[in-house]
Amino acid sequence: MDFLPIAFFVLGLVLILVEVFVPGFGVFGITGALCILIGVYLSEDNLADALPKMAVTVVVMAIIIPLVVKVAKRSRKMEKFNLRQSLSTEEGFVSTGKALQAYIGLKGHALTDLRPAGTMVTADDERVDVTTRGDFISKGSPVEVVARDGTWLIVRMISEDN
Repeated sequence: MDFLPIAFFVLGLVLILVEVFVPGFGVFGITGALCILIGVYLSEDNLADALPKMAVTVVVMAIIIPLVVKVAKRSRKMEKFNLRQSLSTEEGFVSTGKALQAYIGLKGHALTDLRPAGTMVTADDERVDVTTRGDFISKGSPVEVVARDGTWLIVRMISEDN
């Protein structure tokens, strides 16, 4: 029966490693910590002898696990698990640009065919993702933003003289 405490301890370490790589609610990590504690408990003859060693094990795990995670975050192999790239406005990434309400009444022309979604270009050469209410609007047609529906800007075709 000498292999059982070692088996629980190793199983606990494996489960904690699985927790690092598998997204979840901590089930693997908590189960792993419990397995380690069971392994320590089984290595002793009685509970009175096991409690001090279990307490030391908990303290050591509380110190070592955060250190390992901190070091792992800096490693190159963990780069694929962490998004370090930020998407900035200066580089052209915007979630909504101006407040969408400000686009209502804006005129321009369809940069792409709108069937029903596509892109329009404003008079200021700003590209805006838009959609129609189901109409097909050919590329190059003059359009106007008439409404906002959530994060969508709704356009309609207008006559050339508007």
